[in-house]
Amino acid sequence: MQYTMFSQKKLELTGLINSVQLQQVQRSDEQLALSARTITLQSTITNLQASHSASLGALYEQLATVTDSTDRQAITDAIEYEQSKNEGRIAQINQQIYQVSVQENAIEMEIKRLDTKLTAMKKQLEKIEEAEKEGIEKSVPQFNGLG
Repeated sequence: MQYTMFSQKKLELTGLINSVQLQQVQRSDEQLALSARTITLQSTITNLQASHSASLGALYEQLATVTDSTDRQAITDAIEYEQSKNEGRIAQINQQIYQVSVQENAIEMEIKRLDTKLTAMKKQLEKIEEAEKEGIEKSVPQFNGLG
């Protein structure tokens, strides 16, 4: 009867261990997806900055050749608008990157918590297996008429 109890506990604990390991894999997958999202957002900023630089370069070239003050003011206004628009878009993307980072940190903490839980369960399983082994070793001589 004692061996049935050990087997049952081992089976339950092994199921829990498998469940926690699956959770760890799922969280790691989520973390990987978030990392990919961060890279995409950073790439978007880089592309936006390159596009912005090209637009500003063209506007500054126009500004250099214009002599009429009305045209100069229109180009200056266009430059200011382009800079403002770009800064606003980059700020939005940086906010998204921050939000993703917060999610990544939460997942990292969850993975660490699961790792601690997994370590404790594996130690508990080892203790059960040791107790089971000791019980078997003690009972073998009794069954052979040696105890």
